[in-house]
Amino acid sequence: MMTNQEAKLAETLKIWTDHINDCRSSGMTVRAWCKSKGIHVHTYYYRQNQVRKAACKEAQQQERKTSVFAEIKPMEQRR
Repeated sequence: MMTNQEAKLAETLKIWTDHINDCRSSGMTVRAWCKSKGIHVHTYYYRQNQVRKAACKEAQQQERKTSVFAEIKPMEQRR
């Protein structure tokens, strides 16, 4: 179960992800897109970095959940 703080962070990251995707699909430079939206370029890159960090953290958590260890048995030696 998510805490209120975790839910708020997830919503914020979703909004930032939508902004990043909008910028990338706009065909505009980051600087031009930010100017049209009233966002400082440094803020855009900060948010992009935060989204990437969250995505990496999520991927690592998923990897830990799906890691499976296989038993390796030694082969019989031939003479």
